[in-house]
Amino acid sequence: MKRNCNSSPIGATLRGLLFAFIALVSTGFLTSADVWGTILPPDRATTWNPGLMSVGGISNRTTIFTNVSASTYANGTQDASAGIQAALEACPAGQVVLLSPGTFTVNNFLLIHSAITLRGTGPGVTILQKTNGARPRISATQPVDPGTYNPDPQPLVIIGASRWPGPDSTRSQKLTADGAKGASFITLQNGSVFNAGKFVLLDELSGAFWQPTPAGFPNNATVWAGDRVAWNLHWPQQQYQDDCDSSDATGPYDTDGGGQVVRPPAAMSWFCRPDRPTCEIKEIASVNGNVITFTTPLHISYRTNHTAQLTPYSDYSGSLPDRASDQIRNAGIEDMTVLGGADGQVRFENAAYSWAKNIENAQWLGEGFAVNGCFRIEIRASNIHDGSWPEPGGAGYAISLAAGSSEILVEDNISINACKNVVVRSCGAGSVFSYNFADDAWDYDNPGWVECGLNASHMAGPHHVLFEGNYGVNFDSDYTHGNAIYMTCLRNWFSGQRRNFTDLGNIRCIGAAYGSWWDSFVGNVLGRTGQMSGWSYDDPAMAGNNPNWSSGPVIWKLGYDPERWSMYADLATVTNAIRHGNFDYLTDSQVWEPSIPDHVIPSSYYLSAKPAFFGGRAWPWVQPENTTQQVYSLPALDRYNAIPIPAITNQPQSQTVNVGQTATFTVRTTFGLPLYFQWRKNGADIGGATSASYTTSATTTNDNSEVFNVVISNDKGSVTSSNATLMVVTSYQSWQLQYFGCTNCPQAGPNADPSGTGQNNWFKYVAGLNPTNPASRFVMTAAAITNPTTGFELTYGPLAASRTYRPWSCTNLAVANWTTLTGYLGPVTNGGNATLTDPNLALLAKFYRLSISYP
Repeated sequence: MKRNCNSSPIGATLRGLLFAFIALVSTGFLTSADVWGTILPPDRATTWNPGLMSVGGISNRTTIFTNVSASTYANGTQDASAGIQAALEACPAGQVVLLSPGTFTVNNFLLIHSAITLRGTGPGVTILQKTNGARPRISATQPVDPGTYNPDPQPLVIIGASRWPGPDSTRSQKLTADGAKGASFITLQNGSVFNAGKFVLLDELSGAFWQPTPAGFPNNATVWAGDRVAWNLHWPQQQYQDDCDSSDATGPYDTDGGGQVVRPPAAMSWFCRPDRPTCEIKEIASVNGNVITFTTPLHISYRTNHTAQLTPYSDYSGSLPDRASDQIRNAGIEDMTVLGGADGQVRFENAAYSWAKNIENAQWLGEGFAVNGCFRIEIRASNIHDGSWPEPGGAGYAISLAAGSSEILVEDNISINACKNVVVRSCGAGSVFSYNFADDAWDYDNPGWVECGLNASHMAGPHHVLFEGNYGVNFDSDYTHGNAIYMTCLRNWFSGQRRNFTDLGNIRCIGAAYGSWWDSFVGNVLGRTGQMSGWSYDDPAMAGNNPNWSSGPVIWKLGYDPERWSMYADLATVTNAIRHGNFDYLTDSQVWEPSIPDHVIPSSYYLSAKPAFFGGRAWPWVQPENTTQQVYSLPALDRYNAIPIPAITNQPQSQTVNVGQTATFTVRTTFGLPLYFQWRKNGADIGGATSASYTTSATTTNDNSEVFNVVISNDKGSVTSSNATLMVVTSYQSWQLQYFGCTNCPQAGPNADPSGTGQNNWFKYVAGLNPTNPASRFVMTAAAITNPTTGFELTYGPLAASRTYRPWSCTNLAVANWTTLTGYLGPVTNGGNATLTDPNLALLAKFYRLSISYP
């Protein structure tokens, strides 16, 4: 249905909460309440100053410590892991390890754990590949199930302290007073274990207990939830859906190998300390007794009645180097392509003020970029695309934030063709996803289902994440493993339609699953102009008291649960959502919330001016208030659109091989988006022939004159190579081609004698001679030896390589009782004549012949 532009989706309860608020100010960026306006209440706003903004951006390091050449490692044919790691270990702080153009095989992950930069010479020019990891897809929509092979579970690169870092819960300290949202300090029982300059984890227990679910929930089950957190755990248990083995009146639980009850369930500590998903990482500015002051304010309050604690990280680098956990600072990776990671691709593990810039990240299992236990990481100007296995379950996410990671900046990237463009799990406080192009999220087992596009969810705990200026198919907040809260979307374009897929199910511009409380959608553009036929504005179930979830496309789908369509809408999600100043192409209007008088949409919630990478483009690029044009140019989308269809630089060449040999056809093309290859024989696809080279099986004469070509495609289109012909010949045919350039011309026939030597082509082929050279003639002579010894001297030649010569003799041609000269097979040399002495002259007559054999 169409919504009246003056109608209100916000319930009376929320209206009572709206009041003028004093903006939180990000020092050095947003400088007045006028920039923020009064649209967001104080509980929803925070200081968004993410990534390296507070230190002036990513370091532009110019001192090259060493150059590592791909040729040293045979351009990818030898493993370069140890050599590159040695360069990283030796590199002084603030300098660069530079990788040359070419391919580097890295089958053991690289660990960057100091303030240095690993830099290539550009995506598609410098390539890091893992050859025993994730396999490429066969085509854009045909991945290879990792269950059918055994990928080595390692990433390519880890930026951080170690492989398996984590907080040191043995030294956690309780707060003695609530930590107030917006404050920059807390008070502890014991501050002596903390030091200025260190990073710490601030968290609290969920306080969950069994609570009612919305009407229509299967079996009227209760949910394990607190006032902020709703786990995906129920009583009675929801089989195949809940993150626990079972549940009872006292709570959810798992069982160990002996069937004993284990609480809490393991899922409650997948990405946080047990049952502490509301968390954030802080940097200590100072310690004054038991008062700890941070460099940034708290993004949410932490409460003593939820046993709020502060936990340090520890340096185990001496005794347990793979568990070292102190965050490392100022490390980066830049300007290269990475392929084949099988436990994530590029992982930030307990890092701070570190970055990835201008990275092409493709063909991975797990996450393209994983950010765990980190503070102020920046992922910038990268192209994350085509995960190896786009299937739910954690194997195909483009970007993942987890384990308390806070104040992360993901800006100006392409994220396309993965299971989910982004997930945020038990973390995210103060983080910003901005000015990214995100599209084509999909599930291999159900390509028509529209996956979550941009979101900060997928595990309980995320809060206060800003999405600004992005293009995405949709925004959603899933409840798969628990809820997320306090999400803000400003000036994004959510089109509701994927680029390269046919959308058949769960089509929406903005969704928010059950438990997505206190979300704010301000000044977004929704849908596509002229393409909204059949769309509805609000999903009918959002009106409450019904489970009539639309099967068609909708602008808004709030409070739903895609695993439980019988459930009524979660009205807390619906009525507590701010939907203000959004323009949609269904009503062709900007829709305002009447209870919010402020109609000035801020240009940004984290920037004070247009970012430099926009150049001369309009900014903000999303303008719902503009009556003539609502969207302009997004740099990341422009970069994606500028990627051409493949261009073939070297065509496959015709091949001539002997019977029993194989033939290899190779094509070379420009590197860009993922390139998919499909070789064809006589116009029909060859199963499994999906790489840049194709090698036949052992050939037979039946393969002669087969025609091969290859179709190369990417998201932009395809190109077909020229044809290459396979000639399968006998050894004699190869010899004919060598000397005559043909096999069926008269001078190449086996009985022809083009050189006039009296020896035909077949004889010269067997003897290894040149049939076109009159001087190339085989000669055999026998002469009697009378002094000093009687006998015969047999001479023959010239000898040729790879031939075996066997002399024979007899005394009567009529009987022709030929016998080999005892024990003599003749020399095998590369030229000249052989001489053999036969001492037996007792017989009146002696005749000789010579047999020549060839491979």
